[in-house]
Amino acid sequence: HNNPGLYPLAQYQYALTLKMNGDYEKSKSEFEKFQKTCNDANSKIYKELAQNEIEGCKFAVEALKNPLDVKIEHLGRGVNAAYTEASPFPLGDSVLVYSSLRSDTVLVSEGGKTKVGKFRLYKSKKDDGKWIQGELLPDIVNASGANTANGTFSSDFKQFLYTQCEENSNGKLICNIYKTEYKKGKWTKREKLNELINVPGFTSTHPTI
Repeated sequence: HNNPGLYPLAQYQYALTLKMNGDYEKSKSEFEKFQKTCNDANSKIYKELAQNEIEGCKFAVEALKNPLDVKIEHLGRGVNAAYTEASPFPLGDSVLVYSSLRSDTVLVSEGGKTKVGKFRLYKSKKDDGKWIQGELLPDIVNASGANTANGTFSSDFKQFLYTQCEENSNGKLICNIYKTEYKKGKWTKREKLNELINVPGFTSTHPTI
């Protein structure tokens, strides 16, 4: 706070950390302070991001007042592998599209460095009440060498959007949103969405329609 210009996004990251730790009221306050003081070159974008986080904090505070009565159930080894699964998208009650690091040996040591395997998109079906072993989606979605995740369908199931992430020249993972469309009985070649969605230099992820 003595020299906010030195690390202009420090308060944003602090507020985000508070939110992740469940301190929603204080997080909201810090995001609001950040909006007033941020003078970073990308301040307009970060102020909009901060406003989105503020709305999330407001929702969380109200949601905690009326907790839902839910039952959490592990989906079994057909879906959940040794490392990480994420972003499930149900197709009715019997099909699930999801992201997975499906490997029993995810961490690999190369040249003294530990690398994590790539996320891929999978599909699992329910058979006799149990989820069977997930199948890898086709290469038209799962690009070689990239992390592919966060799949979602349009309401008519004719568009499939997802996130594809690759390392840039600085070794930073940058994500963009892609789509494929179902036409004439097959899915079209994947297409990266334009710069109104995929802002150059930033990560775009978790599409929803």
